[in-house]
Amino acid sequence: MSVIEKSIELNKALFELNSSTFKKLAELDSESFQSYMDLNKTTSEKMMEIKSVAAWLEMQRGYSKSLWDDSQSAFKAKSEICQQAYEQAGQLIKEASAKPAEA
Repeated sequence: MSVIEKSIELNKALFELNSSTFKKLAELDSESFQSYMDLNKTTSEKMMEIKSVAAWLEMQRGYSKSLWDDSQSAFKAKSEICQQAYEQAGQLIKEASAKPAEA
């Protein structure tokens, strides 16, 4: 395999990996946004039933905790996706470098 063919093969593999990674990240963002919208809708509905300051404070605590937990979960999932992509890219480059190229 020539150096040019080897380079083209590596670039194609990296492009496919990047496309797959960005698709996963976009899907995760979409899911996170939907979860956020659902949380806001539920919280808005609960606000109509509030009769006291204590109930309002409790609702705010629950909302804040849910928001924090969801954002931390999304951040962890994104980190894992990026870490996997980084490792796969490194492996692709290592494999491409290990194969002897013809002039």
